[in-house]
Amino acid sequence: NRLHVINLSQQSDAVDLLGGYKPFDSVLLLKQIYRDFSIEQTTNDHIEEIQKSIQSKRYKEAIKLMIKYTDKNSPLKNQLIKLRESFKEKNKSSLIFRFVEGSLVQALRNGDWILLDEINLASSETLQLLSGILESEQGTIWLAERGDKQPIVRHENFRLFGCMNPASDVGKRDIPIGIRNRFTELFVDECDERSEYIIIVDKYLNQTNIPKEYIDRIVTFYIDIQTKVKNFLLTSSSTSTNRISITYSLRTLCRALRYVATTQWSGKSYFRALFEGFCLSFFSQLDRSYYHDVQKLIHQIILRKFRRENQNYHLI
Repeated sequence: NRLHVINLSQQSDAVDLLGGYKPFDSVLLLKQIYRDFSIEQTTNDHIEEIQKSIQSKRYKEAIKLMIKYTDKNSPLKNQLIKLRESFKEKNKSSLIFRFVEGSLVQALRNGDWILLDEINLASSETLQLLSGILESEQGTIWLAERGDKQPIVRHENFRLFGCMNPASDVGKRDIPIGIRNRFTELFVDECDERSEYIIIVDKYLNQTNIPKEYIDRIVTFYIDIQTKVKNFLLTSSSTSTNRISITYSLRTLCRALRYVATTQWSGKSYFRALFEGFCLSFFSQLDRSYYHDVQKLIHQIILRKFRRENQNYHLI
């Protein structure tokens, strides 16, 4: 199933989920309607004539022909009539407004999956929009803004997922009980097993030419550097009286792996990509005096097979 990810925030509103009116270029809208029209036609008798009108920028003529050859019960009929009026009232280069469905509505109709990331950052009013979808087995939603007379019925393959961190930070709150009770809730603790780290690293690097032995080395490096951070051997301040702790999370590791996987396609050698990716990700929070220590760890643990070749790889 196709998965759509919607990142929610305190500024999220109904438009992000359901959609809203957005400016559209009249000519662009005409071409989109023409594509739908050509698919709907059973014969090609009129297609060529209309296509020539569009190519010659005789847009009003093209609209007139499509209205003539469109079935009266087709949804395209009303769209073409509205478009004809917009060309009468405005210059063809002017913008018109058209209702654009949001990802949630499209997924609901097509049977796709939706992931609402950071769901507890959104306001209660925004989340209440989900009530109609989750209330019953035949959940529906109305787009009153568009003037719909019939609700959009939930596709049987549609699935809704929410993702959130515990409500223990600024701006984060528990989602309303009425919404939360309609979800099946799973608590996922932080990864702390070596086997779990190996799965993550392998997932990022399985499309590269990096040997499998490097997966275990990367995991060893990550566990080792986490231990040093917990023991305050690596901090964001070099003074012993004012040591500020840093945090290396899976996000830090994944950022490095993403860089490595992407850079591999640019022609760089994989040990150079590994060196740069891990330096860029793990240096960002450190005091400069610790750069050499982390760089040394990268050489010793990850790149040890190429120790001689790597001696020229230095960022400091």
